[in-house]
Amino acid sequence: MNKGQSSFEVIMVTLIVIVTATFILGTFFDLGDQTFALASIKANVMEELDKNESFYVLKKIYYEQANTNTIEFDIIVVDDTIQQNPAYYFDLNSSAQRIINYTKFKNLTIKMSGNQVYP
Repeated sequence: MNKGQSSFEVIMVTLIVIVTATFILGTFFDLGDQTFALASIKANVMEELDKNESFYVLKKIYYEQANTNTIEFDIIVVDDTIQQNPAYYFDLNSSAQRIINYTKFKNLTIKMSGNQVYP
């Protein structure tokens, strides 16, 4: 009984330390806005891919935070021939407005395969 009690206490203390450390690191490094912005862009790109009649694949989303309120996205989309720069147009204004309204990023640039699409 005593051995089981100490194991439970060790697990509880470990969980409390992990949760507290995650909260402190998340607040200190301010990763919430970056994660929200990246998820918003990805969801919007996937919606636009579903609307297209042609076959496109989201290959990669790069992002760079220049300063505290500026972020730049570079989205790489390929077609079925794995051509790096296929001819397409995606409307990402709704995602951009969502990022500007709900995060600290007020200066936002979105490029798709080298072509700037927002602003």
